[in-house]
Amino acid sequence: MTDKLTDAQLTHERAQNIRGAIGLLTEDEVAKVLLLTSVDTLATWRSQKRGPTSVKLGKRVFYTTGDLQQWVQKSAQEQYAAANSMPGQLAA
Repeated sequence: MTDKLTDAQLTHERAQNIRGAIGLLTEDEVAKVLLLTSVDTLATWRSQKRGPTSVKLGKRVFYTTGDLQQWVQKSAQEQYAAANSMPGQLAA
């Protein structure tokens, strides 16, 4: 086996670096960040108009780091608000 990368491997690596530089994440990467068991969950969320905003480029779906961060923050705020509006909860 050789240590030299093929042209295809170099192109793939460059594309990954560019996507990273502009803040694009693949479905696999987002699924890992969100600790999902499958990218199918992201597809389900997209079909239900839930989850982080996505962008389709060609036949592939990507997420921006900004949109992912915004969605996580919004989800956290909604969970916090729901927890603090539960009836019968004692005030601190």
